Amino acid sequence: MVVDQAERDKAVARSRRMFQSDYESNLLTAKRSGKEEGKEEERLKFIRNLLEINLPINDIVRISELTTDEVGRYIEIIRSNEVESSIE
Repeated sequence: MVVDQAERDKAVARSRRMFQSDYESNLLTAKRSGKEEGKEEERLKFIRNLLEINLPINDIVRISELTTDEVGRYIEIIRSNEVESSIE
């Protein structure tokens, strides 16, 4: 099979476009992921602060506008982090 230079150039250009598209898509995904991680950290910090002032969980749910299950999940994460910290 003989491939002329024009066909080879087209294939290279197509490969470059595909690479660039994939690269940009990966960057967007990473940015979104980083933003979500930041939001999670802020929520954890917020819930931790409310727990430190002994605010009842029902009030935390109301103030944070999270569900009871979501607040419960954050409390579990906070407590597991505290246990890990106390072991170290």
